[in-house]
Amino acid sequence: MMPDGPERRRPSGFSEAERQSLVGREKSIVLRELSFLRHLTSGGLFPLGILTTGDCRVVTGLYPQILAGMRQVYEQVEPPQIPEAPEYFVERYLLQQFEAGHPVSDQDVDRLREDLQAGKYSRQLDLVRRSLGEEQGSKMVVDMDLSPSKAAQEGGLSSGQYLPDPTGDAIIDNKRQIMMHVQAMREDLKTLYGEVNIQTALLTELLLDAPFLSDLISNKLLDEQAFRRHSAYLQEAIDFVQSIRAEQRIKAFEDATQEFAVSWVATFPPMAITPFDKNYLAKIYAVAQRMLGGEVNLDELHNLLRETVLRRGRVFKAVTKKDNHLELVPAEPESLSWEDIGGYQENTRFLQIMLKKTANKDPLIGDLNIILLAGKPGTGKSLAVSAFLNNLPGNARGIFVDRQDTQRTYVGIVGLAKLHPKLEIFVVIEDIDRGALTGTLLNIDSADPDALPVNVHLIATTNKPEVIDPAVKRPGRTSEILVYESPDEESRREIVRIHIQRYGLDLDESVVTMMISMTDGFTPDEIRHTVYSMKLVDITKPTEEDIGRFVEKMKLRRGAVDTSEDRAQFGIQDLLFGARKA
Repeated sequence: MMPDGPERRRPSGFSEAERQSLVGREKSIVLRELSFLRHLTSGGLFPLGILTTGDCRVVTGLYPQILAGMRQVYEQVEPPQIPEAPEYFVERYLLQQFEAGHPVSDQDVDRLREDLQAGKYSRQLDLVRRSLGEEQGSKMVVDMDLSPSKAAQEGGLSSGQYLPDPTGDAIIDNKRQIMMHVQAMREDLKTLYGEVNIQTALLTELLLDAPFLSDLISNKLLDEQAFRRHSAYLQEAIDFVQSIRAEQRIKAFEDATQEFAVSWVATFPPMAITPFDKNYLAKIYAVAQRMLGGEVNLDELHNLLRETVLRRGRVFKAVTKKDNHLELVPAEPESLSWEDIGGYQENTRFLQIMLKKTANKDPLIGDLNIILLAGKPGTGKSLAVSAFLNNLPGNARGIFVDRQDTQRTYVGIVGLAKLHPKLEIFVVIEDIDRGALTGTLLNIDSADPDALPVNVHLIATTNKPEVIDPAVKRPGRTSEILVYESPDEESRREIVRIHIQRYGLDLDESVVTMMISMTDGFTPDEIRHTVYSMKLVDITKPTEEDIGRFVEKMKLRRGAVDTSEDRAQFGIQDLLFGARKA
C-alpha cells in the first residue's frame, strides 16, 4: 500500500472547543466499549478448529485494535493541560478497570463522581493533586502495541505501534494505520457475509464464543439453571452489541482528526474462507440478525452450536498453525470401494469388521489403538485406507495428519475427541518410518488416559517396518498389523481383471493367464501401471508379445527403483518380526 501523494493538513470544520468536547466524549465511549469487549471475549475468542476450519474472526480481531488506536490518537490531539483532580481520578479508575477486563457502566461512573463530590476519597484526591502539580502539565500516555490480527495480516497490513509522540506526523501515521484497519474490517465482512454490518457480525462472533459452548458440543444434559445462564449471557451480549455504534465511532474519529489529512491507495486480497465455513457462518449470522430484531430462539442456537466441524464433515486433513491452533480442512479421500482393491482378502475382511463394530458401537472398539499397515510401496496400503475412510459409518470420522507435525496436531485432536465422546475418530498417519514419528507414537500410550482417549484410533502405514521401534509394534500399543506382501497368483488374477476393466482393454484369456504368470513378484501398483502403459499408447487389445514387452519394461524399472539386498531376500513378515540373514 503506497501513499498517493504527500499528506497535508486541512482546515478543521470545528472550533477548538467543539473538537475538544468531541474528543473528550469519544474517549469515554471508546474506553467503555473496549472494556466491554474485553469482558465478553475473555473466553479467548471462539475455539478455532471446533466450529470453523479456519480463523473467521473479524470484528473481535480488528475492532478492539481500532478503538485502542483511536484512544491513543485522542491522547495525542489534546493540548497539554493539568486536568481537574476528580476527573483525572475517574479517568484513571476507568483505565484500571479496562486493563483488568471489568466493564463499568455510565451509572457506576456517575455514582463515583457523586462520591468524590461528597468528600469521599479525599486523601486519595489530595495525593492526585500533588502528583498533577509535580508533572507540570504533562499527561500520561499509554503506549499500546497494536499488531494487526491474522485477518489484518492476510489483508496486507504491517505490524507496528501507534506512537505516543504528540506530533502531527505521528498522528497522521497512526490515523493511517487505524483507517487501514477499518478498511480491512469492512472488506473482510463483505467477503464473509456479503454486507458490512458490524453489529450483526460482532454478535455472530460472540455467539461462536459463548461460554457454554463446551457443554453443548459434549451433549451435556442442560437443566433449568443452565438455560437461565445461557439466556443471561445472550441478553448481555445483545444489549452490548446494540449499544455499539462502530460506524459512528469511525465518523467521529474522522471528524475529530480531519485537520490531519490521510490519503493512500490500499488493496487487500479477499479473506480466505472455505464454502464449508461460509455456509455455517451464514446460519449463525441469520440467527444473530433475528436476535437483534428481538427474536431469541435458544433451542435453535443450541442446535447450531452443536454442529461442529467434525459433525458437519466426514474426513479431514489436520493442520496446526504457528499459534498452535488446529484447523480441520475437509479432505474427501479417493473415491474407492472394496471392489476396487484386488487381493489381500484377510486384510480387507479385518477392516470391514472394524467398520461394522464401529457402526454397532461394539465396546471392543474402545481398546483399538493402532492399526499398522506394513508393506513395500505400491502394495495397496493407501488404497485400503481410502476404502476404509469411504465406508466410515455415521458415528465415525477420519483425520489425515501431516507426519511433520504429528505431536502438536495430535494434542489438538485429543481435545476435539474429548468434546465428541460419541464419535469414533480414526487418525491416519502415512509413512511413519520417516522422520521422528516413532517417538511420537511411543508418547501416545494407553498408560496415560489423556494420551489416547478411547474414541481415538490410529491407522498408520509404513514401507519400512524394520526401522520402527519394537515398542511401537508390541501388542497393547498396536492392536493389529496388516501385512501387504506381493500378491499371490489368485490375487494377481483379481488385480489384473480389475485394471483391464478400468482401462477398457480387451484381452484373450490366454493373454490374461500369461500376464498373471509373468507378473509374479509385482506389486498391485506395478500391475496397474503395466496395464495403464499399454492403454497410454493406444494398445487396446494387447497380444502376448505386447504383454511380454511391457512386463519386461516394468521389470527394468523395478530394478532401477529398488535394489536393496535385504528387501530382495527378506519378506515383510521377516522385516516386521526380526528375521536376519544367516
